[in-house]
Amino acid sequence: GSGEVKWERSGENSEARFVYNKERTTVIFDKDGNTLKTRIAVTRSALPKAVQDNLDQAFSKYEVHTITKVETSAGVSFEATMLQGSDLLTLIWDRGGKLVGRNIARQQK
Repeated sequence: GSGEVKWERSGENSEARFVYNKERTTVIFDKDGNTLKTRIAVTRSALPKAVQDNLDQAFSKYEVHTITKVETSAGVSFEATMLQGSDLLTLIWDRGGKLVGRNIARQQK
């Protein structure tokens, strides 16, 4: 089932946040109501095996904070946000499990 929908404006786009089938979901729409991106919070077990293996082998020192399945017109990708000390690391994999992006930010103490 679903629950309450929370709406926000972000520039010309609108964002709807809700829970659907027990998954936290965010949908971003353009000014004409077209879906630009859907972000679904998922568990580690929902990741492709190649992504799980990459996390276990290369990023085992990091504490996984959030895992998100991202759907756009370009296809599906997966994002993980992780913490190690004051470092916040965001990784992006394509549908096949290939690491295609990373960003490290230092958190202010």
